[in-house]
Amino acid sequence: MKKTNFTSKQQLAARKVLSSIGTALRDTTVVSAKWLVYVCVAATLMQIFGPEIGVSIAIPASVLILIQRLSESSILQKLLNLIGGNLLAGVIDRVATRGSTSEEEILSLIEQAVDPDKIESIFKETLNQAGLLTEVEYYKTVARLSRHEQRQHNELVQSLNLILERLSETAPRKRLKIDIEIETGNYIASILNDARYKRWSSEALSDYYASLEITNLNEQFPFLVLDYGPDNTTSTRPRDAIQTIRDSSQLVIVGEPGAGKTTIFEKVMYEIAYQQALNLDSPVCIPVLVSLRYYSGDGNLLSLITLGLRRQSTLLWNDIDLRELLSSNRIKLLVLLDGLNEVPNRYRNETVTLIQKFRDEFPFNQYVINCRTSDYHFDFGNVPTVVTQPLSSSQIIEYLSHHLGSTDGRLFFANLPDAVKFICRTPIILSMIVSAAKHGITPKNRGQLYAEFLRSILWMEGSKGDSASRTKSQVKLAILEHIAYTMQVQGVLYLSNQTVYAILPPLLSILGIKSGGLALLDELKINGLLTEYHFGISFIHQSFQEYFAAARIEHGFPKEFEFVKEYTKSPWWYETVLMLGGFTAHPDELVNVVLSENPLLAAKCLIQGCRPSRKTLDKVIHAIGQLTQSDTWTDCRLATDIFVELKMPEAIPYLIPLLSHYERTVRWGALYALRNIGTPHVFNKLLGVLNDTDWAIRGEACVTIAELGGIQAIEHIIPVLDDKHAYVRGRAAYGVYLLVVQEKRSNLEKSLVNQPQYIVQVCEWILSLVNAVDLSGKLVTGLISQNLRIVEAALNILVEEHKKLDLGQAIRALSNLLTHENPMIRAGATQAFGRLQIYEKIPEITNIMCIDPEGIVREVASVTLKMLNAKESIPKMLEQLGRDKSAGVKRRILLNLIEMHIPTAHSEVATILDDADAEVRGIGCRYLGEFGDNSHEPKLIHLLDDSEPIVREAARAALRNISQHLKQG
Repeated sequence: MKKTNFTSKQQLAARKVLSSIGTALRDTTVVSAKWLVYVCVAATLMQIFGPEIGVSIAIPASVLILIQRLSESSILQKLLNLIGGNLLAGVIDRVATRGSTSEEEILSLIEQAVDPDKIESIFKETLNQAGLLTEVEYYKTVARLSRHEQRQHNELVQSLNLILERLSETAPRKRLKIDIEIETGNYIASILNDARYKRWSSEALSDYYASLEITNLNEQFPFLVLDYGPDNTTSTRPRDAIQTIRDSSQLVIVGEPGAGKTTIFEKVMYEIAYQQALNLDSPVCIPVLVSLRYYSGDGNLLSLITLGLRRQSTLLWNDIDLRELLSSNRIKLLVLLDGLNEVPNRYRNETVTLIQKFRDEFPFNQYVINCRTSDYHFDFGNVPTVVTQPLSSSQIIEYLSHHLGSTDGRLFFANLPDAVKFICRTPIILSMIVSAAKHGITPKNRGQLYAEFLRSILWMEGSKGDSASRTKSQVKLAILEHIAYTMQVQGVLYLSNQTVYAILPPLLSILGIKSGGLALLDELKINGLLTEYHFGISFIHQSFQEYFAAARIEHGFPKEFEFVKEYTKSPWWYETVLMLGGFTAHPDELVNVVLSENPLLAAKCLIQGCRPSRKTLDKVIHAIGQLTQSDTWTDCRLATDIFVELKMPEAIPYLIPLLSHYERTVRWGALYALRNIGTPHVFNKLLGVLNDTDWAIRGEACVTIAELGGIQAIEHIIPVLDDKHAYVRGRAAYGVYLLVVQEKRSNLEKSLVNQPQYIVQVCEWILSLVNAVDLSGKLVTGLISQNLRIVEAALNILVEEHKKLDLGQAIRALSNLLTHENPMIRAGATQAFGRLQIYEKIPEITNIMCIDPEGIVREVASVTLKMLNAKESIPKMLEQLGRDKSAGVKRRILLNLIEMHIPTAHSEVATILDDADAEVRGIGCRYLGEFGDNSHEPKLIHLLDDSEPIVREAARAALRNISQHLKQG
């Protein structure tokens, strides 16, 4: 039967038959014998009439590609012989004769003409020959599939995909003229209808809570994400994660476990799909969520992306199809690479290389990667890196109040241990805390929280008589622990079905269970802890795997503890060890074995709730204390940060010497740690810091001494109100304010004897704040005072106490201070807007940076713009960089360009490499090292002979960086 044998009426009838089949295929969700008939008849028609006939009708894109595979394989000839051209021609003739035949009648004619059992037999035979059909059976369409039937159905579809791919590997390529919009339209619709993403159509607080804000990763301490810094300028403007991803061609997002990295990607999937559906005429953009945990070391990132597309819908694109589409720029992908830290350990570096190569091969796409902060040690060149913003206390209280009631929620949060308040800043932990709270449990640390949460899940199964509660919880926990531990040992986040089936029987035998392993797995999947994916299983979240692995180690004491020392050598095991620290009944054994290999991890175990003996605690403190004697200042600073979290007075002897360390950052860290430990007896040791050479440290020393020293501190802080630096005077005023709030007026008056009149006036004004009915109004009177010292004090107290105030009138007063005749007042008001995060003032502050007559004010304005992450001000910064006479302003603008990741200012920076200020030249070299190319090498080589050592070293480092960038691509 050839195409030329048909009349125009018969061709229209053939198109109508094909259209009816398309409707049936769209409405059929189960692979059945009838479904195979429809596919085979469609394949035969398209073989006769040509593939173009399939483009003009609404056959699902997945079926079009399936038909393409059939047309390229030897299986089609068997189907043609079975169906027969004359038999099919009879169907078409009848449709052409009747004219008004309904879809139901057409499908009935097809079913009468073609034997479903014979078509099914051909497919079975082919699948058997390929060794892919084992226990898979074809089921007739039913109203609802059981869980077991659904699993068999999924395996069948996957088997069909595999066999058709194998059949088409050696066949000649016959490209279908498939309409890309039809295919992507189906894909986009599948995202919008997927419950995983559909929840984002209404972001109800009662359903889920996640912080969708990000900030720049701390540049100064890439190994830590700090909440504090020596000059209070390390914070950056929080940005909406979704919008940032939309605007970025490349991005890396890092965050703590459970911080919502995958949730952000799910939100992006829905938002992009929704926008695509609304704007059908816009360029095609396909978001695809790629789970990196499933990379198997095959060197093919394209196949993993294809798998991500297939997982979302019935789209059957293969690697060849996708590569051709990407190469022709017919589609644009937003590739969301989820979980770089979840890649099996042995493949991580290889995966980074593959991502870079793929990105270079297809630069038209957008690429966003996420990873745990502690695991992010990779070099993606100049790709911006941002960190997820933790939930604020107000967000946490709002969530708890919603689920527990307003009063109970606030009370519950107030009674949480500090360690738990810290960890509940991540959404996954917060949701588990609510679950624990509803069962009357207040966990003390993360390990205990996970244990209680999982117990509550099993308790709920039992109380509701769920089908997942048939097996004793102890048996289920043992199976979960065994699976998790196996995954950890193998360095993976999923196991194939074959591996699971192999490891279960020995365990079940030990547990006294003779059969039913598959049924047990089904039960575990019902409660949501395990999830099935592409012939394998994984835990719903990596942290659950780490918890169960930790539980297995605990239950295997003491034998399993022998291996803990080896685990501490790999970051892959760190979270598991920390989980174990939260609930182990053998704290001394754990801490001692970890301490021998990784003192920092041992200290983190204490922070996570591990409570060993006094002797073991002293060992840990001593081990961290040894870091304070390192010649490397970063080690010393790291030790201070650990002591901040430990909050143990035994750390004080190691911290006191650091108050005189040569590096200001270390001195700051030691001061901050002592402040957090909160031991009054260090008061006298801190007095010397009031004379520190660094103004920022002197200022914070005032507040620390005020908090720790009590009323005896006031006589030491009051003289600092006469410090030469305005910032220090302001912090001293705030220290006096803290003391006045706590102490009696008479004590303050005694300390004012023989003090200069202007200091007495400041202290009297501070005293008046304590009893003020309207604190906001009183502070505003201070801001408009003629006494400049009172204005400085008001600025500082306003920033520190702003959450208690009505900021409306204060902001108006601050705005007036931006034009104050005193430059230090102008600078203080400018910085206050940055610390208060008042973004509406960005244009005005940008103008100040450009026109203020005083260099110090322009410099502070530059700092403030960085605090507000004001990228809209970059053009003005670049203009100012070229014309400003102040070295301080130029230094600050250059640092802004680096810290705000502005890679497009090469020419502006290159022109100031001959600046008279050595530090400006040095920072300029650093910028070009970060973002420059080999066109800047001549100037940098020239600076290798600079008269200043800091410039020569910066030029050398920049040349090394540029060379490394060139090697990488």
